[in-house]
Amino acid sequence: MTRPGAAVLVALALLVLPLPAPAQSPPAAPLTPAQSALREIYQELLEINTTDSAGDTTAAAQAMAARLRAGGFADSEMRIVVPPGAPRKGNLVATTAALWPGIPVIPTMSTGATDSRFLRNAGIPAYGVSGLFLGPDDARSHGLNERMPVASLWGGQEFLYRVVKGLAGGR
Repeated sequence: MTRPGAAVLVALALLVLPLPAPAQSPPAAPLTPAQSALREIYQELLEINTTDSAGDTTAAAQAMAARLRAGGFADSEMRIVVPPGAPRKGNLVATTAALWPGIPVIPTMSTGATDSRFLRNAGIPAYGVSGLFLGPDDARSHGLNERMPVASLWGGQEFLYRVVKGLAGGR
């Protein structure tokens, strides 16, 4: 028998021989209320087209502002910033006024890489937020003397907690 003929016989034998059932993974644990709330937020955002070419990040910002409002945020604690001439490119700014009154919100760019690159490579705008206050002498990320002020760590933790809690409807 030729080698190709033998390969066909082996393939046919594998198709008719009984195979053991594949191992099944254990059933997933039920989601906690917090996990369910976050899943709802992700689902809502996934259903809004925010791609750079045809999407509307302003609609996503409005949806998240509604969630923050439902979670107890006052309108004075948030605003949607829309660049002039780009009505579908709005962004949501929230909680900074409550924690740090009078401090302006300015965009910055990190020189480090984030997981957002996968979204951007797929044409989906992605933005990050940290809530960390660092002075000019505190910029020591990933250096030999990496550290941050303790007050900045706790302030940033409170900021992120309020953002996530607000987006989850105060749950």
